[in-house]
Amino acid sequence: MKKLTIVIPVKDPKFLGEFMKKNRRYLKKYPVIVVDSNGGGDLKELATVYITKNCTMAKARSLAYSKVETPFVLNLDSDVIIPKRYIVRALALLKKNKDMGAVSIFYKDIGSIGALEYGISIWRTELLRELYDYNPIKLKLDIVWIAPGKYTQLEVPYSEHYHMWTRLASKGLRLGTLPFRARHLRGVEE
Repeated sequence: MKKLTIVIPVKDPKFLGEFMKKNRRYLKKYPVIVVDSNGGGDLKELATVYITKNCTMAKARSLAYSKVETPFVLNLDSDVIIPKRYIVRALALLKKNKDMGAVSIFYKDIGSIGALEYGISIWRTELLRELYDYNPIKLKLDIVWIAPGKYTQLEVPYSEHYHMWTRLASKGLRLGTLPFRARHLRGVEE
C-alpha cells in the first residue's frame, strides 16, 4: 500500500507545464488527486482521481481530502517544485514522532520574511480531515501558540498556513520542519 497521496487543487495555473516537468517523478510514484477549477486539464494524465469542479481552493482541498486513502497527504500547489528527498525525510519524521501532525518547509525564493508554507506540507490524513476548515475570507484575532504552554493573541491576515499551524497547535501537536527549500514558480518565465 502506498503511504502518501499528493493533493493538487488547480485554478488558472500559470506554470503548469514547468510544474509537471519538474515534479513528474513524484506525480508518477504516488497517487495524485486533482481538483480542477479551471486550467488543470494537462494533469488528468497523471491523476489517480481527477475532479472537475468550479470552487474555491479551500473547497477543492476539502473535496480532495475526502478521497484520500493513504495515511499521509502532501498538499501541493500547482506552482511549487518538490525538493529531492523531502517526501522521504518528511514521512520518516512523521513516523518517528507521533506528537507531530505535519511537516513543512520554506520556499527558496521568498526573501527574508519567510513562512512555513501549507502548499508543500505533509500531514497525517485523518488529522487533516479533522482540522481543515480554512475560510480565506476571514480576518480575525486568533490565539497563537508561541511556546509550550504559552499563547498570545494576534490580529493577522487570515492566511492558510497561519490558520492550519494554529489549528495544529490547538490539538497539542507539533509542526515538523526540515532543512529543505522548495522552489516556487511565481515570477519564473514560462
